[in-house]
Amino acid sequence: MLKPAVGRGTVVHYPKRPIGIKLCPDCVKADTLRYGEPYWHRSHNVDGVHYCWIHGVELHVAETEYYKDNYKPLEALKTSTISEAYLPGHSEATRQHLTEFARRAHAYLDGSVRKKLAYNFETLGREFFSRIYPFGAVGKRIDMASLERAFVHYFGEQFLEIMDLPIELGKKGNWFRTMFVDPVQLHRRETRKHIVMSMFIDDFLVPRGRLIPKAKRVLDKSPMGPWICRNPAARHFGAATLQIAGSFRSRGVPMTIFACECGFEFSAHENSWNSDGQPVRVRIRSLGNEFAEKCKDLRNMGWPKARIAQSLGVDVRVVSQILQGGQPYGAGVKQTADGSGRHAQSTQVSKKPPTVRRPRVNHQERDKLYADKVRGVAAALKNKTKIPAPKSRVQKDAGISHYLLQDLRTQYPLTVQALNDVAVEFGAAKLRSAA
Repeated sequence: MLKPAVGRGTVVHYPKRPIGIKLCPDCVKADTLRYGEPYWHRSHNVDGVHYCWIHGVELHVAETEYYKDNYKPLEALKTSTISEAYLPGHSEATRQHLTEFARRAHAYLDGSVRKKLAYNFETLGREFFSRIYPFGAVGKRIDMASLERAFVHYFGEQFLEIMDLPIELGKKGNWFRTMFVDPVQLHRRETRKHIVMSMFIDDFLVPRGRLIPKAKRVLDKSPMGPWICRNPAARHFGAATLQIAGSFRSRGVPMTIFACECGFEFSAHENSWNSDGQPVRVRIRSLGNEFAEKCKDLRNMGWPKARIAQSLGVDVRVVSQILQGGQPYGAGVKQTADGSGRHAQSTQVSKKPPTVRRPRVNHQERDKLYADKVRGVAAALKNKTKIPAPKSRVQKDAGISHYLLQDLRTQYPLTVQALNDVAVEFGAAKLRSAA
């Protein structure tokens, strides 16, 4: 049996509060026949999805206590759960666009389709857009006004209103124009905007771009792999042998890891490509075994380290570390778009002395020591001046900080009591002298 979800962290995160949990009536029937009971589908509750990607029917909004009371958990879906349609009447073309959006959203959700690297709005994308007539303006710039009109004409205002993505033609600050900004801001875009743009590119622009020679040449350079190996020590240097080995995020920026069979590995910004479809802003992670063997062979032939470094395009310190039996860190070598290397930071690892940890303080024993010290200092000052000393003078001569009496007051009760006794004695002596 499915159990009710606990807490509010079990639903897909939305940029804003949705209208409710959505379900497909056909999926409820199919799940009941197959599993004996229905369940909530993540793909139905992605922001912007209004149709079922399986059955192609309109989704309904379920009446749940989860959206009536913020403190109640999401209950399990039942066959008796009341639901109703919420979309306004729309055309067949809008229905087809909504169904395609639901299908792509599910593909992104289950990982069967990863974020497109081809013509993805940046360097290669701008070159593609600027070569498609009538979107190419003078000076290889994009005619954004024509592109906006084509976008609205292809989807229709009805689809954009349902998706809550209205476009005001000619306005510089609309969301459509923000999709053509620097790669650093790509991770801030909403998923629905990216899916809608991918639909526009794949279904509208690419078929038209294939008919234009200039745009077709850009599409043929699409960075979908394999990529060129940049290991100068490998026999296949310059051949397309690199494949994607993984991905991660660095300071919020998506990065992709590329690896070759020779051991050469580097990372690059996921959305930065040149006009040839090759990644730029590369940071080498590993040079590989073939590179190390090449350095040793050249050294055995009598080559000096400087000449080896110059021929392989690395810093001489990298070569020295390899010849000493070490493996240089990839972060120490960067490559530019043309493949030329430069040393970014020193690969030498300084040997720091081991950190000596101080023993933990025993506050109970220190409290007794400080209390005895306060009494001793008070007695010595009284014998010297023949009158009791004030509390501030005793505390100063005893070397007790104000931090100890403020933040650690509860851990030093004996010290606090000894200082209070000094203050009482000094007050009594002051009253006797005044009388």
